[in-house]
Amino acid sequence: MAIQLRASSATRLLKHDVLKWRTALTEAANLSGWHFSDGYESKFINEIVEEISAQQIVVLPRCSPSSNKKHRNK
Repeated sequence: MAIQLRASSATRLLKHDVLKWRTALTEAANLSGWHFSDGYESKFINEIVEEISAQQIVVLPRCSPSSNKKHRNK
């Protein structure tokens, strides 16, 4: 009985994960933006990289595990 319950829970979890992935992939497929129609794919990719690289990207500092310990002990 316990094995059957675990299998049932695993099946539900798997179905949930599949639905999440399906939704995420559908959203990604529906994004509008760059469209490649003709020419060299490498040139097209380079244009995308250049445009993204020209944008200002804010990078937040990462806490190291040792700094997290210091904060937790206070």
